[in-house]
Amino acid sequence: MRLLVLSGCWPTQANPISGIFVAQQVAAFVRAGCDVRVACIGNTFHRPSFFSCDLGRNGKDRSLIPQEVRVNNLPEQLFWLPGSMAFNVSLTGRAIAAYLKELQRSWRPNAVLVHGMRYLGFSVPYWRQLIDGKVVQVIHGVDRRLSNGHAGKQFDAWVANSAASLDSTVIVGTPLLSHAAGLGIADVRLVSNGTDIPPLSTIDFSQRALPAPRILLSVSNLDSIKGIDLNLLALSRITQKLPGLEWEYRIVGDGAERTRLEALKTELGIAERVHFLGRLDYAETMSEMANCDVFCLPSWGEAFGIVYIEAMARGRPVVGCWRNGAQDIVTHESDGLLVEPKDVDSLSEALGQLLSDPDACSRLGRRARLTAERFSWDSNVRNMLGILGLPVN
Repeated sequence: MRLLVLSGCWPTQANPISGIFVAQQVAAFVRAGCDVRVACIGNTFHRPSFFSCDLGRNGKDRSLIPQEVRVNNLPEQLFWLPGSMAFNVSLTGRAIAAYLKELQRSWRPNAVLVHGMRYLGFSVPYWRQLIDGKVVQVIHGVDRRLSNGHAGKQFDAWVANSAASLDSTVIVGTPLLSHAAGLGIADVRLVSNGTDIPPLSTIDFSQRALPAPRILLSVSNLDSIKGIDLNLLALSRITQKLPGLEWEYRIVGDGAERTRLEALKTELGIAERVHFLGRLDYAETMSEMANCDVFCLPSWGEAFGIVYIEAMARGRPVVGCWRNGAQDIVTHESDGLLVEPKDVDSLSEALGQLLSDPDACSRLGRRARLTAERFSWDSNVRNMLGILGLPVN
């Protein structure tokens, strides 16, 4: 079973958890017996430095370093120029076709898995004829540049053209069902993303007992849709309502919103309790999850949300939003809590409830772990192999 994975993201030195889900899925494909090659798209304006991905399991010392396919695309800042998308799709398609022709001199894939639409998915018509097996695209979220209408009718044409060359399109969460339907994509399969599940023997379900400071954690790119500012506002209200409740808020991640969020915590008078940790590698990030009491990401733009499962797999109760990716994972008041998007009132009530009741958090965390066990990468890969037309062991 020879599988080629094409992706626009992979863990890098600058952002060690970016695209970690692709690397983990690749590891699961290897465990399932696949011979996997990975090609990542780079360009002149953004040259990533890829990590090696250790896929060693059961004593086997295997590692895989993605092959960079260089594309001299126009930078994202010029996306608005007429014809820029057509130009970038064409260059991407031609670069992948050249890569495939060279690759097939020694290794021919039985199937190709494409992570993302722009520009990888759109490029499929340029190289589809070179692949004998199935080509499947995975959509992980809504491309906001395209959804904002920047590409106009040309976008519809690209979607239709690429869909005709694909065997299937996979979406990772139910919030993307309406998105795919709006794009006119008929053959859509829902396969939830997964996570690596740590052994149960390593999980500590205990919670910090009051009056010790309770630790709240978020892991996220610092983007406006992630709701980190809502957490800060909610914690400010909790401090006023429950002045005796001690807490600490730790935030893993970085991004354009960090300066504004740093200013907001000072404005709200909670700066000493809020700690921005920046980007951490995967092991450090998972350590933060295992060490927190409550995980909260009130994002209103999640197609799925692997971070919720990662926290739940470590026995942590989570807070997410209704009608978003968290709702595919969390059962309200059973293994976590769901709040209304962009609603500080419901968020502050939920956080106040969890931070002030360690015993309830422990009960939720134990059920959260059971939920997380359904979302392993091995389960994801079994489903994906069927869609790719590859044998399932």
